[in-house]
Amino acid sequence: MVYGIIKTLTDEFWGATTASTSVVRIEVRPEIVNYFLYNSNIATLDRKTQTLTLRDCGHKTQTTKFILNRILDRTPWVVYASRGRWLIRHVLSDASFIWQDENRLMGEKVVGGVAKKTTRAQIAAKERWDVIATELRCNKIVRFNTLDSGEVTCVLKNPEGLYQQILLIKETTDDIAWSISTMPRQRLLHEIRTRSIRLPVAWNAWDGTFMKALEEVDINEFPERIKTVISVRVAMS
Repeated sequence: MVYGIIKTLTDEFWGATTASTSVVRIEVRPEIVNYFLYNSNIATLDRKTQTLTLRDCGHKTQTTKFILNRILDRTPWVVYASRGRWLIRHVLSDASFIWQDENRLMGEKVVGGVAKKTTRAQIAAKERWDVIATELRCNKIVRFNTLDSGEVTCVLKNPEGLYQQILLIKETTDDIAWSISTMPRQRLLHEIRTRSIRLPVAWNAWDGTFMKALEEVDINEFPERIKTVISVRVAMS
C-alpha cells in the first residue's frame, strides 16, 4: 500500500462530517463519530465525553498503524512498535501503554491500560521517526543523534506551517552552538527518520535572532549544562 495515495479523511472525522472513499469511511451518529478502515471500526470519538477509542480489529498492519497515527495527528498520542509489541505513547508525559483490543484515551492515560516504560532507543528504528515527529509537533524539546554531529537538542518552530523551522542546539567543549533551519515538513520527517540532518559548519552568532527563537521555548526543559549557558546569555543580553 502506498500511503501517499490514501485520503485519510481525518479532518472529516474530527469535524463529524460523513464521508467515504474506497478505503475509509466516516459514520456520524448523535454524539458519536466512527472511523472505518474498510469494514473495521478502528476509531470512535465520543463528542460528549471527548474520549477517543482506538482498535486494530485484529489487523496489526502497517496500514492500520499509519491510519491510526493520522487520526492522532491532532493529539499528543502516537502508536508505535517496540520489540514486536504495539504500544501507544503520550509524548508530553512520556507515558507508554501496552496496546489492547480497545484503547480508550482520556487525558494522559489509557483507561484501564497497562503502563510500559520504554525509551526511544528501544523503539524499532522504522517506528522511531513517528514518535519523534509527534514530540516535535507537540513542541516538546527532543534530543536525538544525527549522522555527523552526535547528540543534538531539537525544537520545532511554526508547527502548523507547511515550512517548519527547527532550532538545533549542540553542546561543544566550551560553549553551545545553535542553528535555525527551515524545511518542508515531509523533508524534516524524512531526515529525522533517516538520521541524516546535517548541521552547518559555520554556526550563527549569539544574537537577538537566537533569543527570539527561544521566546516560546521552556528553557527549564533543556539539559542542565545547556540551560545554564542559555540563562547566562539571557542575563547578559
